[in-house]
Amino acid sequence: MAKLLVKDDKYDKKGLLFALFKADPELLKQVYHFDKVQKKGFGSFVLQNPPRQPAISFKEFATEDLVRNALKAHDEEQNDSFETHLQGLFYHEDRLYLFIRRASDEDLLLSSNRIVHGHKPDWIILDFAANANQVNLCAKCSNQGLKIADRLVSSYFEKDCSFINMQDYNFAAQVKTFLRSCASESDKELKLFELKFRSPHLKNNTHLILTTHPTDPIAEELEALHQAVGDILDDIVMIDSVRLVFQGKKATLFFRGDAADPGHVMICYSEYVLDKKGRSAFKTWMKDCYGLTILPKAKCCA
Repeated sequence: MAKLLVKDDKYDKKGLLFALFKADPELLKQVYHFDKVQKKGFGSFVLQNPPRQPAISFKEFATEDLVRNALKAHDEEQNDSFETHLQGLFYHEDRLYLFIRRASDEDLLLSSNRIVHGHKPDWIILDFAANANQVNLCAKCSNQGLKIADRLVSSYFEKDCSFINMQDYNFAAQVKTFLRSCASESDKELKLFELKFRSPHLKNNTHLILTTHPTDPIAEELEALHQAVGDILDDIVMIDSVRLVFQGKKATLFFRGDAADPGHVMICYSEYVLDKKGRSAFKTWMKDCYGLTILPKAKCCA
């Protein structure tokens, strides 16, 4: 490597490529594919209601033969005369990458020095988490990529599964910051007065509801419960809902998380309490102050 160092941290790129080719020609294919990963944008999706993890890992499950069979089944289901081809499958830093090509948009193509009508091939890149509960997708036609991802994980978990857009989810750390801010009354626009939660000290289907008068601070009650059940606001997965006052209206926020993915939470709100202007102001306040996305209750998972 020292011989290929040109200046400071800059290397002779062509020299590196020839060195890789000499070591193993297949490495050039990996460089070509991962170059696409670095240069393209990805959308992030999470598995809706993740099932229990199978005994076999997703890495062991997703062999090239299995993926090719899944792509063949996908083409048969689409029945659009297009073929989907697996170009590469790599496991890197606890992520499984699939590089797939499939025709998409109509285009003018060059064939034997003639311009003909055809379909331009599209790259579909799937970047799976090790447990298959999350995937990053890069594709011009994301619908096709999601269908392929859904098919693969459904086969892995042996039940129908589907990915949903991660933009509807929030980081658990942000949600904790929001709840602590409301409980401490540092946010003058929002006042937390009720919290419905579960405790690891009780049965899983047992819910506790802590309620105060909307004008009274809830922080004292949370502190009083700390010794008995621990820090309620520390484990977002155990919190089902909260009620708070916004612009004089009592709104409810519902938290939808999953123990398999404790880092992300979907937040839905009871939209019927607020009028159109109030709903817009509420969503804007949550986004601008806490970076949180809240959705109408109808979009929450049952």
